[in-house]
Amino acid sequence: MAPTLIVLGLLALGVAIVALATHRPGGRPPAAGDDQNTTWTDPGPDQAPPEQPPPEPPEPRS
Repeated sequence: MAPTLIVLGLLALGVAIVALATHRPGGRPPAAGDDQNTTWTDPGPDQAPPEQPPPEPPEPRS
């Protein structure tokens, strides 16, 4: 009987650790200075990529 109680106790402890580690507080609104922007800074499909300067011409061979 004692090994069964030990296993059940360890299982309950593991569940409690996972529950505390993954808990998200839902009642607190974000502070005014918190950064809320989680989007990528890549240009969108409607924006053109920046223009690249033309490549340098190769130097003439002698």
